[in-house]
Amino acid sequence: MFYFLWHTECLYRANVAKNRISGEATKPTVGQMNIMIVESDTEFREHLIQRLKSEGLKVIGSGSLSEAENLAKKCKVNAIVLGLSGFGRSSLEFMKKISTIVPGLKVILINRHNKIQLSIEAMNLGACAEIQVPVDIAVLTRTLRKAFCEKT
Repeated sequence: MFYFLWHTECLYRANVAKNRISGEATKPTVGQMNIMIVESDTEFREHLIQRLKSEGLKVIGSGSLSEAENLAKKCKVNAIVLGLSGFGRSSLEFMKKISTIVPGLKVILINRHNKIQLSIEAMNLGACAEIQVPVDIAVLTRTLRKAFCEKT
């Protein structure tokens, strides 16, 4: 698996270099991803931010939905990682609002096993992926990169 990811990244970098030489427009690199973690649990949110930053991503965090809404207006965020458990049904209203504020924004859900119905409703509102707790950082990073590549 590592070889595949490394090989894919090498091919992408070679293509970017070729495009720079030829003058073609290039897609943003993975290092230009701007991620917002929206999670009510401060310790969990800070841990995710720290781990994703160590993966080379630009990450900001928010502990409330209203703050996240304001940050989404100000910052050029490519994706939101939304913890469903702490916000309950309010997270669904947030998804509706945020989709009008930042069209095309990718939302990745973090969910616990006892919130399946909420997750289904969020997926129907346009969330692009769901990750179960405990969060595997490698899986989250791959999911974010895939969402970023689909967007750009």
